[in-house]
Amino acid sequence: IPFVRVMADGTPMRVLLRDASWPARLPTSLFLIGKDALLLVFDLTNPLSLQAVPRWIQSDAAQALPAKLLIGNKADMQAQRKVSRAEAENYAMANGLAYFETSAEDGTGVDAAMDYAIFHALSKLKSLPSDLTPPAESADEFPRCHVQ
Repeated sequence: IPFVRVMADGTPMRVLLRDASWPARLPTSLFLIGKDALLLVFDLTNPLSLQAVPRWIQSDAAQALPAKLLIGNKADMQAQRKVSRAEAENYAMANGLAYFETSAEDGTGVDAAMDYAIFHALSKLKSLPSDLTPPAESADEFPRCHVQ
């Protein structure tokens, strides 16, 4: 599995990103086991894409994650935009999600969203009591951060 190595607040980390379609018949809580963050990306030009979000945020597993982000993608397509910033921000706030707008086309907002997810996951790892923090097995071992 390819990890990206990053430095976060002076701590080397391995970050694994997974893009996943999860069958509707399976509980999302199974998918979230062992994850440190949840990035819910929807299409700003398609209001129906926002309707899939509640299924992901209602489980106890999702509520326990230190970083939960709602990301409106295609911010570069303002003329085709169907979900307003205010609507998305209100939805995110009402559901305990941080909100970011991004563009996969030009990279706008991607770094800010990833920084938020990584630093909030790192804060969880740093808050673990030292006897619960898994020891590094070698100089190549880094704390891991699973970002969904």
